[in-house]
Amino acid sequence: MFGIKVSPEFFQALGRVIVLTVFNEGAAGLVSILIAGHLVRDGRVHALLISSALWCGLTPAIANGCSLASVASLPFILRMFLMLATTMASQAGLWDRCIFDRHSSGRHARKKPTWYWGMEHFRNGCVKGAVYSGIFMALVHSSVLLLKTHQVQFLFTHHPLVTLF
Repeated sequence: MFGIKVSPEFFQALGRVIVLTVFNEGAAGLVSILIAGHLVRDGRVHALLISSALWCGLTPAIANGCSLASVASLPFILRMFLMLATTMASQAGLWDRCIFDRHSSGRHARKKPTWYWGMEHFRNGCVKGAVYSGIFMALVHSSVLLLKTHQVQFLFTHHPLVTLF
């Protein structure tokens, strides 16, 4: 691209962002025409639609950020913190997309897309996605840490019937 070597992942992310942006704008425009009789006129709504598509399109790259070799060389606690942070950030973008599409485009409440409601649903989607994925990943990794302890392994090795319960 213009003499610069770009990875295929860049073009994949760019394609996702473009498709999601076109979908966002099309859905919001259609709902606005059907309900209000005109296209969305507020630039903030367009910025919100584009930023939602951008965040959602980049979630695979955000999630992969914790699998870099430089992260693997960090201390354990810092690695776990980065893993939780990248999971929460990537899932927040996906949840934002689901809740934002459902509510903000107006299909849910039969309202035209507005900045106020769009921003509220955008924020709610991000928070819910981050909280739910953070709790889930914390539970998964804390159970793995518990099962890796010497005492628990000793218990399971010498008393296999305990694992049945």
